[in-house]
Amino acid sequence: MRRFAVWFDQWIEGRLVATNQVITNHRQTYVLPNRFGYLLLLITLLMMIAATNYQNSMAFLLTFFLVALGFNNLLINYRNLVDLEIRIFPCTAVHVGQTLKIPVSVKRLSDREHYSVGLGTKDSVQKIFDITSTSETNTSVDFFPTQRGWYQPERFYLVTSYPFGLLRVWSWFRCKQQYLIYPKPEVPPAIDNQLGHRSEANSHEQMAGNEDFFSIRDYQQGDSKRAIHWRAYAREQGLVTKEFSEPKGDNEYFDYQMFNTIDPYNRIELRLSWLCYLIVEAHRKQRPFGLILPSINIAPDMSTQHLNSCLTALALFGKES
Repeated sequence: MRRFAVWFDQWIEGRLVATNQVITNHRQTYVLPNRFGYLLLLITLLMMIAATNYQNSMAFLLTFFLVALGFNNLLINYRNLVDLEIRIFPCTAVHVGQTLKIPVSVKRLSDREHYSVGLGTKDSVQKIFDITSTSETNTSVDFFPTQRGWYQPERFYLVTSYPFGLLRVWSWFRCKQQYLIYPKPEVPPAIDNQLGHRSEANSHEQMAGNEDFFSIRDYQQGDSKRAIHWRAYAREQGLVTKEFSEPKGDNEYFDYQMFNTIDPYNRIELRLSWLCYLIVEAHRKQRPFGLILPSINIAPDMSTQHLNSCLTALALFGKES
């Protein structure tokens, strides 16, 4: 039985074409009874044998009624899954250990309404929905990547047992889209002594912060209530906002080689996780930082685009030539 399951799985994989848009039809739709369907089939067979043995007209009538019910259920069940257009979209990159939520839209191509359609992976059905009043349903499928780099999701699973729950009609499709997975951030040991080397900078230069009082300016919509100068407002001097400043620190460089003393075995994935943590923390604290990897040198910056560039470099390190 296990060999058959492996063979069937390989046969399915050979029939699938990776694409971000698929329309369900008879070529990739499969139908089999579930356990209730097999039970009804057994009961119908026994009723047929009893009706034939006793020549009972009512038993024949009930048997033929169940057979007709089964065939009609097969047709309705099949039509409930075909003529659907599934589209798979890109999404934001995540870290290893986080849930990758891939957006999926399911659109009906006919006037028929579709009920109790399940969507998920080969391991489980995650979402069940109807496509009735609107012609399109937007949902997502969760994946759990365990390695950094480009992630190719496993095949998607579309299934329905509507209306009687006696048959299972399903379809497989594979996603062509790849998704970027960042390393998992991990706190490095002796973090206070491993902040990387710094570039020359003017330590007296000021930047926005919350350390020392710097100046007063007119209130702008969106300013924090804590920053409003309430005493000046009480003296009827208008609504003004206090500005604070903090010394602008030197540019930090996070270097792949700076962990040589604490990681003499050059564990690549662990070092990338440490660098990932340092980068995320530096960005959170709005400190300019740069990244040095073997054959890669990214100049210091503090923008979100810079953060994404550094995380991408960590995710693809050693994966691409």
